[in-house]
Amino acid sequence: KSLKERIRSRFNVAVAEGEHQDLWQRGTLGLAAISNEADHARKMLDEVFRFIEQDLRVQVLDCQTEER
Repeated sequence: KSLKERIRSRFNVAVAEGEHQDLWQRGTLGLAAISNEADHARKMLDEVFRFIEQDLRVQVLDCQTEER
């Protein structure tokens, strides 16, 4: 399964590939989590980030979060 599919099924968050869609060596993923508790959404995205970092096929170059 692709990383996007594994994230989506394991964490029930929205995942979309943003930039670099034409390059197989590089990609940008956007994730969205909705919760009535900001702390809960933050913890969920932290878990997703740890999950991604554990995938040896992936090297995380940057991570940004935004709250609304």
